[in-house]
Amino acid sequence: MIRMALRPIAVILIEGHVGHRGRGIVIQPVIALIVYPHGEGGGAEFHKGMVLIVGQIHGLLHVVGAGLALEIGGNDQWGNMVGGVDLIRKVEGVDTHVMTTPIITKADGTKFGKSEGGAIWLDPEMMTPYAFYQFWLQVADEDVVRFLKIFTFKSREEIEALALEVAERPHQRAAQKALAASVTELVHGADQLERVLAATQALWGGGDIRDLDEATLAAATADLPRASLTLGESTVADALVALGFEKGKTAARRTISSGGASVNNVKVEDPEAVFGENDLLAGGLALIRKGRKNLAVVELH
Repeated sequence: MIRMALRPIAVILIEGHVGHRGRGIVIQPVIALIVYPHGEGGGAEFHKGMVLIVGQIHGLLHVVGAGLALEIGGNDQWGNMVGGVDLIRKVEGVDTHVMTTPIITKADGTKFGKSEGGAIWLDPEMMTPYAFYQFWLQVADEDVVRFLKIFTFKSREEIEALALEVAERPHQRAAQKALAASVTELVHGADQLERVLAATQALWGGGDIRDLDEATLAAATADLPRASLTLGESTVADALVALGFEKGKTAARRTISSGGASVNNVKVEDPEAVFGENDLLAGGLALIRKGRKNLAVVELH
């Protein structure tokens, strides 16, 4: 009953968004795609769902001219894709085909690599190789072995050995490191992987931060807290306060005196130390650390 009542509304929406070509879209399957998952819902929900699905169906028409023969997508898009095949056949008189693959989900049931938990991009302009590597490095222990099977070309023996590492020494994250390295090299190449590993080592493993070029350093520190300070005037204590690591300069000086602060991985001993030219890294940055886990950058002008 509800699907029949929505039919005239669907016709208006379809023709309003995609014009006369929308007349080739079969109405009932489109309505079913919305009504079944959302129930009766509200008008806004129906309108949103209709526009989304019709847009996806109609979008296939734009790639037919480029020789589209097969579209591959997740199995949650089956209805949209079949609708596109039907529309193309009616409007263009061309036969096309679709194939779906199972949706990859995480252990908690959410979709992998989409809006749930953050999207992942292959384009380095959308996601830097460093951020890409870190994404894979953060994969949960419950998922990492399965993802090694899906996203890498490692042998059965290699994956079994890494699975044993997860079971016996999960804190070392050997499987995550192997996954991150393999996928990053596959997508971005060996040179970018080398830069990413150097940046990771410099930031978290005590490597020489001065070896990093400006682009790699900028990518590696993009998500860190930061503050802007004056070269030759601002002190390390100023930086600790500006970054929120300490509430005031007295506490900041105390932290420095006790050996709890470093600049560019070098421990600061003078509580009155001022930032100078020697503290500048590529791009006019300096890396500030309080303790082991509090890491940030200051931009020195």
